[in-house]
Amino acid sequence: MLESLSISAEPVEDDPPLPRYSDPGWLLVEIFSCTDCGVYRYDIEVLGYDNESSVMWINEGVGFDYWMDQYVDLEEPGVYLIQGITGTYFRGDGWSTDDDEEWDFEYCRYASAEEIKARAPA
Repeated sequence: MLESLSISAEPVEDDPPLPRYSDPGWLLVEIFSCTDCGVYRYDIEVLGYDNESSVMWINEGVGFDYWMDQYVDLEEPGVYLIQGITGTYFRGDGWSTDDDEEWDFEYCRYASAEEIKARAPA
């Protein structure tokens, strides 16, 4: 004799969608004076960033230190807000070309006191 077994489970929630490289984001960073930083041009501290945009991929991938070194030219110490950060991802063929990414941003400016306090754009 076959018995029926009833199993009830709570519905499985899907993970939220990951941000796209084309989703513009922001980064709040403090640049310190650096005469001998070693590997990178800048000694930085990340004060805040938008993790629901392309900026998540910088953090998860190449890292903020590398990104600042390769893509941002700043000469004076201070706290900066970099906005409109977007990226482009290029998938390699797995044999003769590697995966690669390029990054761009709309503008970079000194952060206001309110932005520094809130650790986010005003």
